[in-house]
Amino acid sequence: MQDDLYIISKTGYSNELSKKTIKKGKKDITELYSELIPQELVANRFFKPLVDKIKNLEEKIAQTETEKEEFQEEYCNEESILNDLSITYTKKNKKTGATEEITEDVCKDTSISKPIAEKFIKFNKKDTGLEKEIALLERFITICNNQSQYNKDLKQAQAELNIAVLKKYPTLTQDETRILIVEDKWINVLQTRTEQLLLDLIQQLSQRVKELALRYQNTVGELEKEQEELKEKVKHHLKIMGF
Repeated sequence: MQDDLYIISKTGYSNELSKKTIKKGKKDITELYSELIPQELVANRFFKPLVDKIKNLEEKIAQTETEKEEFQEEYCNEESILNDLSITYTKKNKKTGATEEITEDVCKDTSISKPIAEKFIKFNKKDTGLEKEIALLERFITICNNQSQYNKDLKQAQAELNIAVLKKYPTLTQDETRILIVEDKWINVLQTRTEQLLLDLIQQLSQRVKELALRYQNTVGELEKEQEELKEKVKHHLKIMGF
């Protein structure tokens, strides 16, 4: 907040964008940003449906990844009907020009290659003895295709949101800028910090109560009784020792 106040004191409630260059791989990419108003604040306030769409796609991608992992865990093992499947085909060596025979397993360790699964189906689709295996591989390919489509839709939605947000900055009014900074940014930060402070205090109080409960778990009467029993034990041992 101190940094924000400094910027506001210098430029007012500015909605201007700055440029920064970041390196992605071997390329230098220029991005626009605002030190005062992060893009996610503009997105959440003015483009909530698109933000929700992106979250939904991210959840679907995570779900399909889980489905794919579970499928491979179930069917890529020694007892699975997919474990011994393989394809053999010939391929021309580009360097030597010689024709080579290549054999590839559908299951490699604990994973399935989608291209190999597709080749297996293509080579064996007329084999009625492999109907169950082909059905399972088609199910796996469907999961992979769904995930690929979700990733494609996510990339498109993110690009759409990014363009919409950047176009929104120059049109922000002074009132909209104040709302974004004060309500969406500062108040949210204060609320988060206050909630965390309360949680920390609750945990400290809980721990203190537990310590006190342990310290005073015995009543005075119980403590006096234990003291008398210890006295008798000491007297007994002293008597044995001749005192």
